[in-house]
This record gives sequence, structure tokens and C-alpha cells, in this order.
Amino acid sequence: WGIPYLITGSPTVPDGVSLTIEKGTVLKFQGTLMSVSGNLQADGGDRDIIFTSWRDDAVGGDTNADADTTLAEAGNWKGLYLAPTAGKTKLNRCVFKYAGGDNLGYIHYGYRRTSVYVDTCVPSISNCQFMESAGHGLELYSSSATIQSNLFKNLGDGYTALVFDTLDCFPIISGNMAEGKGFLGISVPGGSVATTGQWQKP
Repeated sequence: WGIPYLITGSPTVPDGVSLTIEKGTVLKFQGTLMSVSGNLQADGGDRDIIFTSWRDDAVGGDTNADADTTLAEAGNWKGLYLAPTAGKTKLNRCVFKYAGGDNLGYIHYGYRRTSVYVDTCVPSISNCQFMESAGHGLELYSSSATIQSNLFKNLGDGYTALVFDTLDCFPIISGNMAEGKGFLGISVPGGSVATTGQWQKP
């Protein structure tokens, strides 16, 4: 894997700016988050891109230099936030581990604990893994994102693989799997479906 990026702050990709992460890259977060308002291109191709805790010695080595004194665990870092202007973002062959920490922020009337939060934009998220999260795997607000062939595994107690915060979420969705801990399905709120759409076989 080579040496990782150690994310000690909470970097932001502003609107109008593009960031490309090369395949095989490891990003280790020291309790922080990443916020994207611009264009994030993270295409793992034939070698996964890893977003994980700085305590995760399984990839990128013993980054926090404490041998096995501390171990990676769910909630070690907060997650990835995709803002309304981040619609061109592509996540393919990305692994999100040990995220869901408290929290991505107060967004749409609630504090969000999830590996990735998609806020009113339409990114492409495919062939990704959402693992060992203290919160949800993937959370959508008013989004028709492409969500295909992802794995959700071992989520937080009382948390769900995929969450629709609103009833106007109609993602292009297929081939997804969920296993292990947590609620292994798609959480849909109450209320009136006011927009015509389709719930596809996930």
C-alpha cells in the first residue's frame, strides 16, 4: 500500500475545485471528516482506495506508532460529507472503515452519524464497502444518486445500511448487499410521497 495520508484536520474540497485520489491510496483519519462541495474522483479501478482510522494497522502500517496499544474500532473518525454541489463525485472501489463517529454535523435538523452523507446531489457510488461503522453506512437527503454493487457490513447498533432521510430519494440502485450487525435494509421515513419516482430493486 505504501505510506498513507494522515488526515489530522477536516479538509474541504470547495465548489469549483476537483480532487482526484489515485487507486491504491490509503487515507487515515485522526477523528476527523472530509467535506466535498466540489468534485471528488475516487476510482479504485483494480486497487481499492481505503478511507479508514489512523489506528488501522491492517493497511498502511502502524501509522500512530503504538504497536497494538490502540486498535481501530467503529467511530474512530466521522465520515465523508457530499454537499449539494458535489453531484459529479465518483466513488468506485472505495472502502470506508471505522467511520460513523460523533458526528458529521447538524445537517437538515439532525446530527448525522454515517460513513457517507449525500446531501441533495447525485454522485455515483459503486463497488464500495461500508464496514465497521458506528452509524449508518450511507445516508441520502433528496438524492437520486447511483448506488450499485456495494457491500454494507457490521454497522452500528440501531443503525441501517442505507437511509433515505426524505421521500424524494429515488436512487438508481442495484446489486447491493448487507451482512453482519446493524439493520440490514433501507430505512424510509414516514410522510407523503409528493414526487413521482421509482423504488428500484436494491
